[in-house]
Amino acid sequence: MSARRVQEPIESDGLRDGKAFDHPAYGQISASRVSGDTTLYGSDFIHRAWVEIRVKRSQLHRDLHHDWHYARDEIVSLRLSEAQWATFVSTLNTGDGTPCTLDYVNREQMPAIPLRRVEDVTKVELQERTQELAAKVRAAVAKVEGEIGSALSGKKREAILASLRSLEQDLESNLPYFARTFAKHMETSVEKAKVEVAAYMQNAIARAGMEMLKAGPAPLQLGSGEGSDQ
Repeated sequence: MSARRVQEPIESDGLRDGKAFDHPAYGQISASRVSGDTTLYGSDFIHRAWVEIRVKRSQLHRDLHHDWHYARDEIVSLRLSEAQWATFVSTLNTGDGTPCTLDYVNREQMPAIPLRRVEDVTKVELQERTQELAAKVRAAVAKVEGEIGSALSGKKREAILASLRSLEQDLESNLPYFARTFAKHMETSVEKAKVEVAAYMQNAIARAGMEMLKAGPAPLQLGSGEGSDQ
């Protein structure tokens, strides 16, 4: 792996006081919680709240012997469910990353995602598979009916038996597998819903507590009032 090229920051004009510097690698990232209704990639639910992450270019200002960082053009903003956010910040070096929903990319808004329930997709797949099995049954019956009253050759008999064996395998193995997959997904969906609700309630309680602390007297005050040690 070759060493990355080093580029010095470029000083910008236009500052009244201090100096401003730009660099292609300067960036700023922020995260915030947003309320509303939205659908998210990798989630089966309509969400009432989500975490929004924004990545912007940044400019460095040097003034009064301090560095000041100012956000500039937005590069990307994305949305995460509460569960996705928890997975993102707590799971490192695992797989290809956490699903997220792109909102804006280089100031271009991405289309909204339609609600997609995996259980609905699984139902359609199960229905299609059932129709395929029914077609196999009809084909086997037609073969048998077409040969009634006539002697079956060994080749034709093997063809019928092969169709019936295939049907038997589908009925005994493949269809139960689809059923187990569907049941497992339903269990996973319920667990995801629990995580989403728990995370939302925890954040709501935390926000409510912060509001009460702001509105009321401090529960603990340090100072040199009456009865305090000097």
